Amino acid sequence: MATESPAAAAFKPGINAEAYESLRSQVQLLKTEQKQVLGARRAAKQAHQQVQWEAEQHSSELQAAQWCDQQIQAVRKEAAEAVAAAEAICDSRSVQCQELEDSLREAQEKTSSTTSELKQAQLSNAELTGSVKILQEELAAAKSANMQLQTVLADKQQSWRGQSLSMRAEHKKQVAEYSQRKLQEMNAVHVRFREVLQKKENAHAVLRTQLQDAQGQIQHFQSLFEQQRCV
Repeated sequence: MATESPAAAAFKPGINAEAYESLRSQVQLLKTEQKQVLGARRAAKQAHQQVQWEAEQHSSELQAAQWCDQQIQAVRKEAAEAVAAAEAICDSRSVQCQELEDSLREAQEKTSSTTSELKQAQLSNAELTGSVKILQEELAAAKSANMQLQTVLADKQQSWRGQSLSMRAEHKKQVAEYSQRKLQEMNAVHVRFREVLQKKENAHAVLRTQLQDAQGQIQHFQSLFEQQRCV
């Protein structure tokens, strides 16, 4: 039986353990981020249910104050939009996780990285890790803002029962301003989601190009080795 020569072994494709661990950590971060998005979606649904329950409990009072009913309807609509946005982001994150898992399997089977390519991948991973951390903090802030909005709405509705129409008008203005401000903050968080997603896609494309280049080099070296062995 013929044995494999040292030269053939040197040019045989292998798996870079550090690149593998880097990709695996990135997949875990995306899964954790997906759990954060699911938590935000549940919080938004709870806010929607709370507003609906309070509207049913105080239907007689809301009929006497039409502007209050309109405010609650607006908040309900905003909560539904937030739930839909959270579901869309969750679906997008699921697709991204699957793509990264596929890339991880492909990296395990096909190629290893050179020293310079590994450094570039590590820098990209560090940048993405920082972005994910910032995004998680923003998600936590958005969740806290949702809870604050629920508390403010409950306090305002409780105080509406014993106040005059002029005071109610002032409360309506305050609640509207607060709701608008919190919605703007949530929109900013969604923008950050999209930016981080784009960065991950760009890094993934760079990694694919590097892997293809490495495969070409390996095939070239293998062809040279075969030619030398035939000679």
